[in-house]
Amino acid sequence: MEIIERNIPSKIIYRDRTEKASFIVEQFGQYLLDPLIDIGCDKKRLSSYLPGGFNCLGLDISPGADIICNLDQTSIPVRDKVFNTVLCSDVLEHLEQLHAGFAELFRIARRYVIISLPNCWSDMKFLIRHSEPSSGKFYGLPLEAPEDRHRWFFNYIEASNFLIHHPGARHAAKTLTLYKYYGVRSASYYLARLILDQRKFDNLFVNTVWAVYELK
Repeated sequence: MEIIERNIPSKIIYRDRTEKASFIVEQFGQYLLDPLIDIGCDKKRLSSYLPGGFNCLGLDISPGADIICNLDQTSIPVRDKVFNTVLCSDVLEHLEQLHAGFAELFRIARRYVIISLPNCWSDMKFLIRHSEPSSGKFYGLPLEAPEDRHRWFFNYIEASNFLIHHPGARHAAKTLTLYKYYGVRSASYYLARLILDQRKFDNLFVNTVWAVYELK
């Protein structure tokens, strides 16, 4: 599998789910082929940025999706290789059965698989620096059991290694393009760039890693 590494341009920033949907179409539009399935579609924001008549199905655990499915409990209820593009943005880290969910993406994909994973170290750095009262909605210790939380805590290097070396991906894909998204670049970003080696810098400052697999 050929590995290509790129950076998302600094001028491209998304701050919420609506802006992220627009970002996905702008940044990865060439890989968004009909039919497409959006895993973790939430309110199906992506559909509003796609051309009229584009066949985009949304899968989510919550009502309102075209397919309601809990990937910790069942496989995706579609046949093999039915979608030209499978999009799965910021979903896998919420699954106890992450590895099974990852394999499902490749089972149902025909041409492209697009995945994003957060860099949890970067998120925690932000919370600690701003003296947040807890470790965030996904890692705190709430008084009542949360409906949703992260099941995994990893940094950029761990996320990229998983995306590159997972046997299922290497078997299915001919190319993998990894994109580093740094988000808003603060003064500490530019200072750290001067004093840290690349590995430490990426673990602290990459916000999200995006992966685009082109299948064999």
